[in-house]
Amino acid sequence: MTISLLRQEPHSAVVEDCQTPRSVDLESSMAREQQRRIADREQTARSIVAALEEAGGPDALFLYDRRQRGVRFGGDVGPLAVTSRGVWVITARPCEGTRVDVAWAGGVSDTERERLLVGGRDKTLLVKALDAQHTAVRRALAGRDVPVAGLLCFMGAQLSRVWSPSIHGYPVADIDATAALLQTPGPYDSRRRHEIWEHLSRAFPAA
Repeated sequence: MTISLLRQEPHSAVVEDCQTPRSVDLESSMAREQQRRIADREQTARSIVAALEEAGGPDALFLYDRRQRGVRFGGDVGPLAVTSRGVWVITARPCEGTRVDVAWAGGVSDTERERLLVGGRDKTLLVKALDAQHTAVRRALAGRDVPVAGLLCFMGAQLSRVWSPSIHGYPVADIDATAALLQTPGPYDSRRRHEIWEHLSRAFPAA
């Protein structure tokens, strides 16, 4: 009786041959998803810039994507708008058709009880981040007698029409209300606005 012996590939080689195409496909899919997310963020950033530039009118000067010196994490600053009324530190988000509210919860102080709700979700961390940026800009302009205010702009959001919401003293506004704030007349002429803008551009380098 003749017994035929068939040569078998090592198990590891079979596994490798089977897994390699799937692994390549997964890596390609993840890379495409990463590229899509980057493209989406860039498009969102361009949309925000365009909306704010239009809202600011011809006189507002803007700084985008700046950072605090010496701060490694969480040191982002901006957008900043230098207007005839002073400086606005802005947090801007596209929220087309989304309900934005300021609510109250349990807490020790008023600032701890206030909650920013975007589409029913607690987004109060945006306010805390704005607190830090507002403080940094005020510190950078110390001694220059320039008012610094914070602003939360939710483009396309559904806001209360009964009252003007605010949180931590910052207006919560859509793009129309933002335009009204940025274009409010004030004492700073073009020369003074450019001086303030240049000072801030040096204080907060590009990210």
